[in-house]
Amino acid sequence: MDLVAQYAQTQARIVELVTPLAPAALGTRVPGTPCWTVEELVAHLVGVAADMIDDNHEGGDFASVGWTARQVAERAGRPLAHVLAEWSRRTPEVLALLATPGRADACAFDIFTHEHDLRGALGLAGPSDAAAVAAMANRVQGRLHHLIDQNDLPAVWLVHDDGEWVCGSGDIAVSGRAATFEWYRTLFGRRSAAQILTYQWEGDPRPYFGLFNLFGPLPSADVAEAGAPVPRSGDGTVVATNR
Repeated sequence: MDLVAQYAQTQARIVELVTPLAPAALGTRVPGTPCWTVEELVAHLVGVAADMIDDNHEGGDFASVGWTARQVAERAGRPLAHVLAEWSRRTPEVLALLATPGRADACAFDIFTHEHDLRGALGLAGPSDAAAVAAMANRVQGRLHHLIDQNDLPAVWLVHDDGEWVCGSGDIAVSGRAATFEWYRTLFGRRSAAQILTYQWEGDPRPYFGLFNLFGPLPSADVAEAGAPVPRSGDGTVVATNR
């Protein structure tokens, strides 16, 4: 996939989405990144762009809590228009980085994931770009394949709107069916175990739950964004997923 075009298109949609928002809406808590509001999440995106260009790791490694918290803190109290203007100024440099494969690929995945965090917080369900969702989920499921083999688990068969993935090299022990968008949100850590269990399963998927999320453990609380599955029970605990 063309990560340069993907970043530019996603950024344009985010700017269009947040620019007209009233202060109350900008202060909406984002279920996908529950420690941040809409305005703070935008500050993070601008901070990622600036830090990737400047090779700035102050606060920690890429996507660490300290690194992302600094990005938000540095832009706290600034009008949204000023933050967006900074992003606009730095975008050509981000796109230049993305033009070199492997150098800043994470930027394109990060912005697209956070676009859907913003959409979910603001009441917009489903994908902004279904083809991009499928492409990104397809790339990440390769990591799941590797982790299943690394943990000596049987293969899992995941069926979605655009086809299927067999993750793992062994015999298939478990199969699951869900929308491509749901697998995408799962693989990027935006679904709880209880939400994943609402998908259509044959076999027990729970041995794989520690491997699904690109960033580590699944969130312990349901991600209560627009369009997300609603399990029958949940403990309501909020965990930080500001990545």
